[in-house]
Amino acid sequence: SKYHMGFPGTLTLKPETFEAVLYETAECLMKYGIKRIIFYNGHGGNTVSINNVVRKINHETKAEAVLLNGLKLPPEKDPVKLPELDWHAGENETSFMLYLTPGLVDMSKTEKPKLSFPAHVKKYQLKTKDQSKFDDLALASLFTTANTGKKGSTREITHNGVITTGHPKNATAAKGKKQILPQVKAAVKFINDWKAIKY
Repeated sequence: SKYHMGFPGTLTLKPETFEAVLYETAECLMKYGIKRIIFYNGHGGNTVSINNVVRKINHETKAEAVLLNGLKLPPEKDPVKLPELDWHAGENETSFMLYLTPGLVDMSKTEKPKLSFPAHVKKYQLKTKDQSKFDDLALASLFTTANTGKKGSTREITHNGVITTGHPKNATAAKGKKQILPQVKAAVKFINDWKAIKY
């Protein structure tokens, strides 16, 4: 998450360090006879590294590993309505935290962000109606470090770290619960189904 470093107090690991921590943790588990390893990722910036570790475990050890994100969830009745853009620390993620760890959330400090997306990203987004590959180009410039000059670091996009067109003040624990519980149920089902497959 080097692209968050514009906010003092942010800590990050180099991808190779992060991957080594995950892989070496998995190696320890394998020494105790664990042969099935599940990763769950709560941060989009970690996806590439976790996929690298999953692949390394699957290709270089006797264990099997999987990244649990993207589970098939049951259809939602009356889904939670969120802002069109709600990427970071907005209504959705704040709702998660209010449900999971309410003592860590101070709602009196919520503030609507002042967003500033790079001009070329806005042009790419206009083109996505005709060609979805422009979405990939837009994302290639966002959540990048300041030294790239792409104007896509978190500090360059938002004044307070929040990236949403909504407002985190609209977050509630009930919204968080409604979204998290189906994910937990789907994860439990996957784990039980996987355990039932003997080989």
